[in-house]
Amino acid sequence: MTRPEAFSRYLIGSPTIYHEDPEVFRCERDYAATHSDLQARVYMYVGQLEGETRIANMRRLCQILEGRGYDGLYVNLRVFEGQTHQSVIPYGFTGLNEFYS
Repeated sequence: MTRPEAFSRYLIGSPTIYHEDPEVFRCERDYAATHSDLQARVYMYVGQLEGETRIANMRRLCQILEGRGYDGLYVNLRVFEGQTHQSVIPYGFTGLNEFYS
């Protein structure tokens, strides 16, 4: 959100957004205040056993991004059942075909 021109595709695996109000939400609010587009493809994944707060925040981030209606933005979140922070890594990469198409 602070340098959107740096990349056009983002792979976000099990990010550290398990606090009450992660920094990413503030950055997104600041970005939204001055932008209506975001040329990016964002693929996020997390293991279902990583904790309710982390998953809820990832879902919240997806909802916020999709709700803004940014032109050019594609967002996809996958929650892999029965997977932990460590075991989810190979599962997360199974969604890359969708990410690159």
